[in-house]
Amino acid sequence: MMSVFKPGTELIKGAIDMHVHVRPDVVPRLMDCIQLAEEVKAIGGRGFVFKSHFMPTAPLANLMRKIVPEVEVVGSLILNNSVGGLNPSAVEASLKFGAKVIWMPTISAKNHIEYYATHPHPLGLGGQRELGICILKKNGELVEEVKTILGLIADAKAVLATGHLTIPEIKVLVKEAKKVGVENIIVTHPLDGMIRMSIEDQKEMVKLGAYLEHTLLSTMPLWCNTSPAEIYKVIKTTVAEHNILSTDFGQIHHPSPIEGLRIFARTMIEIGITEEEIKKMIRDNPCKLLGLNIE
Repeated sequence: MMSVFKPGTELIKGAIDMHVHVRPDVVPRLMDCIQLAEEVKAIGGRGFVFKSHFMPTAPLANLMRKIVPEVEVVGSLILNNSVGGLNPSAVEASLKFGAKVIWMPTISAKNHIEYYATHPHPLGLGGQRELGICILKKNGELVEEVKTILGLIADAKAVLATGHLTIPEIKVLVKEAKKVGVENIIVTHPLDGMIRMSIEDQKEMVKLGAYLEHTLLSTMPLWCNTSPAEIYKVIKTTVAEHNILSTDFGQIHHPSPIEGLRIFARTMIEIGITEEEIKKMIRDNPCKLLGLNIE
């Protein structure tokens, strides 16, 4: 377990990591959800969003809050092919179980599959044997299932995350989501290689009320999709009130997510982000999105 004396530890007290992968999963993960919850508790963190590309996590999150009641373990659902893709019934069930975050497709997104087909990754991320999901019709409008899903998210006051969609898909999605009353929207790692959203596009998303999520994973050696300097530029351009820092950790070749969040916070401090801005992005903004009081 990490030492409480490491520089940056104080920055992550009360923090919520909005993007982590833990066991159980169908791919290797560094730790299980109980181990992570215990680490979060030990360091004085607030909680984490349990994300799986393959299954709904709200039922497990419910059990976790009984096992480690001091930690907010938040359930979620990603609309990949393993849950039926753009499946309103799966969304409705997950929301009834208490899921607070609904992601658009990630590894099943047409954009994801096509990107990794031309950008081979050492972990074989482009190897999905399935048809890619696109949320737009040929005329550029959202497919009906997505409109239904947005209504469910709005009614539940849950969080919509954009997943691994293309920029045109994200723009249409966010505009329609705001139109139907979705209050909480996250643009998932906009600087990631498969998305690479421009500063102007990110500013447009912020004007619509979305938060920009930056992940430590995107800066790591096996990804190298972005840099802390690029993230710094976005934060200073759009201001911390509209940004989130998360890890996307859980891979077996990385530190634990809680250590990753400490590294991320300390790295951003080193290049000019203030402590107040860090706490806004890893504590206050996640709490607002998830409907939690800021402690």
